[in-house]
Amino acid sequence: MEAGGERTETRTCSRGQCTAPERFYPPVTNRSAPGSKQPEQHKHRKLHHSSATNGSDWVLSGSRKPCSCLHGGLCHLKRRACHCLPGFSGRRCERVSCKPGCENGGYCRDPDRCVCPPHYSGPRCQNPVCYPPCRYGGHCVKPRACNCPPATSGSFCQNFSCRSACLNGGTCVGPDQCECPRNATGPTCADPVCDPPCENGATCSSGNRCLCEPGTSGTRCEKRKCEYRPYQEPYTRGFRRLINRRADTNCEPRGWKACVRNQPEYQTVYKTFYRTVYKCADSKHFSGQNLK
Repeated sequence: MEAGGERTETRTCSRGQCTAPERFYPPVTNRSAPGSKQPEQHKHRKLHHSSATNGSDWVLSGSRKPCSCLHGGLCHLKRRACHCLPGFSGRRCERVSCKPGCENGGYCRDPDRCVCPPHYSGPRCQNPVCYPPCRYGGHCVKPRACNCPPATSGSFCQNFSCRSACLNGGTCVGPDQCECPRNATGPTCADPVCDPPCENGATCSSGNRCLCEPGTSGTRCEKRKCEYRPYQEPYTRGFRRLINRRADTNCEPRGWKACVRNQPEYQTVYKTFYRTVYKCADSKHFSGQNLK
C-alpha cells in the first residue's frame, strides 16, 4: 500500500502489543507528547511500518530497541527514555504502582490494585479482618482483636453478661437480655404473669395471685361487689336532611345576567339522645363504666 510516496503495511496488534515489534511503530503525529491522549490510544489502533519515522520521536515498546519499555510504555527515540502508562513506573516501566500505596503488608500486583495479606481487606488493605468475626455488634480494630460493646467480653466478644440479674428464674441469653419463664416478663423478668389472667383491673402478684380492686373479689377478681344504679347516659346520632342553599348562577344561556337561586343539597345534622345504663355505685374504680 502506497501512502505519501512511501510503502506502508498495516497489521492489527493483539491485546495492545504489536505482533511484529521490529517492523511497526504507531502513527502518532509529529511531536506527540507524553501528556497527550494519542500515546494512550495505541493499544487499539493499527500500526504502520515505514522506512522513516515521519518526524515522530515516539515508538511503541518493543518496536525499536533503544528503550525496551515494558507494560505498553512509549519510547522516546532521542532521549532513549520510557514514558509509562498510568499505574507503572521505573526506567523501563517494570514496576507496578498503587496510589495511595498498599497498607499492612499488602503488595501492588496490578495498577491501583493491592493484594492483601491474611486478616486484612479493602482497596488498600486498610481494614483489619477478625476471624471468627466479632459477635454481638463488636468492631474489629486489628487482627484477632475486637472492640466489644457493653455487657460483652472476650477476643471476639463471645462472652456476654446481664448487668442487671434476671429474676424469677430467668436466664441470661445475651448481652443484657433475659429469657423469662412463663410466670414472669419484663427486661429482667421482674414482672409476674398470672395464668389465667386477672380481671376487672386487678394487679398480678408473685405466686400467681391477683390483687383485686375495691368492689371485686375471687381468685381472678372476676366477681364484682357493687350496687348497680341507673344513670342516663347521653349519646349522639347523625342524620342527613335536605336543605336549600342559595347559589349564584347565570339566568341566560350566554351568561350575560347573574342570578341567585336555591340549590337543594344534603346536610348531616347531629342530635343527642339519652339511654339508661347501670353503673357500680360502690367503687370509684368502676364509676362511669357501662354494665351489661
